[in-house]
Amino acid sequence: MTPFSEPNTDPTDPPTPGVPSQEETITPNSAIDRLLADGIGLGRGTAGGWTEPPLLRDDFLDDGPIVRPCVPDRPATDADRYQFLGEIGRGGMGVVFKGRDPILGRDLAVKVLRPELVGRPESEQRFMEEVQVSGQLQHPGIVPVYDLGRRPDGRPFFTMKFVRGRTLSALLTDRPDPATDRPRFLADFQKACQTVAYAHSRGVIHRDLKPANIMIGPFGEVLVVDWGLAKVLTQGRGSEGSTTSETSADGAADEPAPIRTARTDVGIGSETTAGCVLGTPAFMPPEQAAGEVERLDERVDVFGLGAVLCVLLTGQPPYVSENRDTARQMSLRGDLAAAFARLDACGADAELIALCKRCLAPDREARPRHAGEVEAAVSAYLAGVEGRIRQAQMDRGKAEAAAAAERKRRQAQVGLAVSLVALVGLAAGAIWFIEGREARAREERAAQQARVRDGVESALDRLPDLYQRSLWVQAQAAVDQASDLVGPEGDPGLRAMVDAAARDAALLKELDRIRLGKATWQKNRLSFQEAPDRYAAAFRAAGFDVHGPDPTDVARRVAASPVRDYLIAGMDDWGFTEGADKARQQRICAVTAAATGQGWRLAVPAAWESHRQLAALYESIPPADRTPAVIEQIGWELERTKFGTGIGILEEGLRQFPGDFWICFRLGDAYRDDRRKKPALAAGVFRVAHTARPE
Repeated sequence: MTPFSEPNTDPTDPPTPGVPSQEETITPNSAIDRLLADGIGLGRGTAGGWTEPPLLRDDFLDDGPIVRPCVPDRPATDADRYQFLGEIGRGGMGVVFKGRDPILGRDLAVKVLRPELVGRPESEQRFMEEVQVSGQLQHPGIVPVYDLGRRPDGRPFFTMKFVRGRTLSALLTDRPDPATDRPRFLADFQKACQTVAYAHSRGVIHRDLKPANIMIGPFGEVLVVDWGLAKVLTQGRGSEGSTTSETSADGAADEPAPIRTARTDVGIGSETTAGCVLGTPAFMPPEQAAGEVERLDERVDVFGLGAVLCVLLTGQPPYVSENRDTARQMSLRGDLAAAFARLDACGADAELIALCKRCLAPDREARPRHAGEVEAAVSAYLAGVEGRIRQAQMDRGKAEAAAAAERKRRQAQVGLAVSLVALVGLAAGAIWFIEGREARAREERAAQQARVRDGVESALDRLPDLYQRSLWVQAQAAVDQASDLVGPEGDPGLRAMVDAAARDAALLKELDRIRLGKATWQKNRLSFQEAPDRYAAAFRAAGFDVHGPDPTDVARRVAASPVRDYLIAGMDDWGFTEGADKARQQRICAVTAAATGQGWRLAVPAAWESHRQLAALYESIPPADRTPAVIEQIGWELERTKFGTGIGILEEGLRQFPGDFWICFRLGDAYRDDRRKKPALAAGVFRVAHTARPE
């Protein structure tokens, strides 16, 4: 299965449009067609067919919205607006892909309804309400929604900001103990409370708050994510007996789909069930576990915030059980004795423990009324902690001042004695001053050397990513920056490191230039003919004389090189180009085989004589050894000579390396071939190639 398609696996479900049934045979071409339909061109919505969004409370008015939200007819748009770059996650309702908007030039996340849920009105309604609710919740702590559309196969999708970061669950799990970095995580928890308080002010409850649904960005952003189980409360509702907007297509309030699905996130107790009871058993209050829909209000999320705080303080959720049904029974009974015992033993401040217990109260009337009260309590606690720190600093300052006064008094008492040894002290002071100045100079030199080393290492650390994207100008700039930091008279070790990086960068740039020249041989046939000699000269100039007297030493140094994979890829392209000179080809393959420990490379020269043998050799290569260069060269050789398996190898390579420039480039040529005549597929893979290397 490719990461861009999900076949219908439930035999009781009706066939999903655009997805093969179990009786169909999936041929390579049909598979790649689906790959391109899902992964490269993403259809947007057509006119009509959208449900009216649920109404949220106005941001500033308490008496309801002043404008009724609506969804106008959407004009048909370009089906290739968005590009897929790969699946990044999936849940009970949808599949999330990393996508790209080529018009605006930005990455984004695309969530698509799972294919097996198409045709289920309640599932589609819940999916639509998730995006419509999220789209109206505009807050820095909520991922913004960009667009809503429908795929050509009928599945709805929506696009949103692509969030980089880690879940709070993963960060808490990585702690050596629950007391580590507690102030930092409390600050993140306070921001999450602010976000949930905003949602409550708009009449929305999340219903699935847990550390796995809180994202921490690389610059301190705190986001509350996954609003798929959100519930919209009625305008002006009280705490009891209110209805909600959450109804299925047949009018049954809060009726779940007749299936059970699960989503698993990183961390303890993060499995979300979508069945008769919605939510995560380890984090839900009794009324939610009992399915008492009419009693669910903001205090459901207050319990969830308390559960998150419980994990932050103790390392475990309120209900700990390896069995989901057991955890649900514990939540149904409000069995919190073990959780409260862990809180009492966690060593946190009593004020913080008391707040957590209030939020986790089994009786919802004993909990804070909404997330705003929780956020205010956390803010007051943090302010109190800051005040105690300031007071401690002031007390320490007073103590230091008193000690200084005492020292002055004693100094006056011993002044006479000091005068008797003044000459001796003066001499000793001079010696101390000179030695201190020299010590400070040594420390400053060491600090400067450390700063230079950090700057050089930071510049060189960028090189692997720049090599991966073939950004040679930027790579040279990074090397020049490191060289300027070292200077001509700098540390010899750093200078050797920078010089080696400069040689590597120049070699990789030249190898890429040769490969591009060979690929465009129809415009420059001389480059194709001279490619073997140019490869030999480039490697020889960099100290890798493959045809020299000691190829074993060359293999050893290639294996030890920090750019080993790029050198092997260049030698692969060189060796596959040397088909006319078997001796030279055998020598190159022997070096790469010794450098990688992959014995199959020794059989390449003989297999190159017969396309059938070459295809058989490819099948014998372990999947882990099939690098993009191996796939591209063997697949293109078989395709160029009209051998049937070549295009299949390239298509499989696209599935394994969906963003590789060379595989897309060769596959586009294959689809453009007169005997295939697949211009749409050629355009699709060429578009991906252009995204990888716009120049």
